[in-house]
Amino acid sequence: MSAVRRVGVAVAAAVLAVGPAGCSSDEPPGTAVPALSDRLDKVDAAIEAGDYDRAREAVHQLVADTAHAEVDGDISSDQADRILESAKSVLAAMPEGGS
Repeated sequence: MSAVRRVGVAVAAAVLAVGPAGCSSDEPPGTAVPALSDRLDKVDAAIEAGDYDRAREAVHQLVADTAHAEVDGDISSDQADRILESAKSVLAAMPEGGS
């Protein structure tokens, strides 16, 4: 599994489930805001295809959707922080340039 793919799995964990730092009463972000799961699917598909320009764009969209969900009160600050940290890691692990 590539480094980018491994980091992508970390984003999936942050979006789809509450991690150990989360409160047990928090609904998973991907359940609370289905758009986050949809964005994650786009990130995953682009990484699988090796289309890193598209993957970067999808990660940026995931970040924007996460910020909106936090502001709207749909996800907690802790959940948003985990998603944003994971997204930052994905971007850092991606090779420069396009596909």
